[in-house]
Amino acid sequence: MTQIAWWHNVVIVSKCQSTEEATYYVHHTLHHGWSRSVLTHQIESKLWQREGRAINNFSQTLPAPRSDLADKMRGHMDPSEYKHVVLGLIFLKYISDAFEEKMMRLTSELSEKFVESRRLEDEIRKNLEGLGFDV
Repeated sequence: MTQIAWWHNVVIVSKCQSTEEATYYVHHTLHHGWSRSVLTHQIESKLWQREGRAINNFSQTLPAPRSDLADKMRGHMDPSEYKHVVLGLIFLKYISDAFEEKMMRLTSELSEKFVESRRLEDEIRKNLEGLGFDV
């Protein structure tokens, strides 16, 4: 608790009901750089009690292994913070799908061009052999 300002300590000690709650607010104060007024607001709004316990529809919208993973990944993260993680994952999935689609299209086009190139090569070889060249 020596890493945060004295008055932050006073607020935490005077307002928290348990050691776990106090540790939670110390950690978040350090991590987020909360001012004393922000810390006071977070304690009074009971962030510790509500964080990570938000109602979600993971079990209704995702198959069992995925809903458990989504809930575990969210952990004690506030839903307002979790949306940034999810939006990043959705964007990553979108980019990955777009890349895969583009790769498949390019592979198909190159494959067609390779077949055409091979056909032309065989035709040239046949014409040169017909003219008496040793190929």
